[in-house]
Amino acid sequence: MQNAKLGLSAEERRLVLDPGIILTKNRIIDKVYDLFGAMAEELRALPWPEGTELASPKIARGENYRGLPFVMLDFPRLFSNQHVMAVRTHFWWGNYISVVLHLKGSYQGEYGGRVERELEKLQDGYWIADTADEWEHAMVEPFWKPINSMDADAFREHIDKHPFLKIGKKFPLEKDDLGEDLIESYKMLNLLLNTPPQHFP
Repeated sequence: MQNAKLGLSAEERRLVLDPGIILTKNRIIDKVYDLFGAMAEELRALPWPEGTELASPKIARGENYRGLPFVMLDFPRLFSNQHVMAVRTHFWWGNYISVVLHLKGSYQGEYGGRVERELEKLQDGYWIADTADEWEHAMVEPFWKPINSMDADAFREHIDKHPFLKIGKKFPLEKDDLGEDLIESYKMLNLLLNTPPQHFP
């Protein structure tokens, strides 16, 4: 049998012999899952747009977003090929937790103007997706860019040339009170969706 050796480096061998690493990782993922579950109950009490109550919060976990574990909470979550209105919280191992508003189709037409009207509120740490792939979650340049680098005209031009609108904020994993920050970000996005209508021409 050719190349029968496992070929582990000294560091890889140390890690593979330490079950505590995986057990600790599993405990962390369980804590994130529990945090998202607690958040979901609080988020359902916010005044989301009509129809969002039809889909209950959904929490999913996985092992391989760009090679790393993740946990996602979707609420509200209205998805179809043409129309999307959702807020996604994304825990990405080794990176950050983000809260992202995703609008597409009729929801972008209905709520995009409201977001534009409150652009000033998005200057503190919010980013906007700048990619043709609406499922690109990595909130890093060049896929995303800071909203505080745009004025109102640039924001409108961005919406005009993109078939979807995604704005979000990311939070460092070093913070222990992340739940409070995430809820505050949700409340901010909720406030944007509940401002008086302003449709694009």
